[in-house]
Amino acid sequence: MTRVLTTPALATTGLKAGYGRTEVLHGLDLRVGEGEIVAVLGPNGAGKSTTLLALSGAIPSTGTVELFGAPATGSVHERSKKGLAFLPDHRGIIRALSVAQNLRLANVPLEAAYEVSPELEVLKDRKAGDLSGGEQQILALTRAVVSKPRLILVDEISFGLAPIIVTRMFKLLASVAEQGVGVLLVEQFAHLALAYADRAYVLQRGTVAMEGKASDLLADMESVERSYLGSAGAAVD
Repeated sequence: MTRVLTTPALATTGLKAGYGRTEVLHGLDLRVGEGEIVAVLGPNGAGKSTTLLALSGAIPSTGTVELFGAPATGSVHERSKKGLAFLPDHRGIIRALSVAQNLRLANVPLEAAYEVSPELEVLKDRKAGDLSGGEQQILALTRAVVSKPRLILVDEISFGLAPIIVTRMFKLLASVAEQGVGVLLVEQFAHLALAYADRAYVLQRGTVAMEGKASDLLADMESVERSYLGSAGAAVD
């Protein structure tokens, strides 16, 4: 990817967060430009998912978080009003509701959603809980994309999915980035994430251990895996 880093959709300084008295993040400085895809990699327990939870407002944090040039405060719902979409690793759909009901609940126009993902129209009356993992992920990502966010936080979009679905998800994220949407994604498959990303941060024990252009990190993947990710290159919290 060769997108140019422009206006920051997200900028943090000294971000700290955790659970109870346990601090997981120890002062992160992160930046995502408008139309930029940034990957967050790291070994188990590095703080990747905690980072997204803190940025979304799902858990308390300290330090500075700015969305689109303004301080970010409040809950997930309040930050969503400012243009933030968050796809947690559990996909965030309501399993007891149908596909169409999940879309309506998010105020997503059905026709627009079906244009992005035609299979959802076929599945519109089926309960979300009865969908396959891939279909659930398509629903979750389509719902987020069609809501016209300015920044998307994505946690483990490839988890448990067939490669063909994973590729489709990444292509959809790339297409919205081309429209100026910032994307910050946590991904277990480092090679795949770096292939689509513009830049990446590698976390280790709640701090930024390494950062740079995705192409540079991908070219030196052996060192990245050996030093920070382990031999499998996985990045799962």
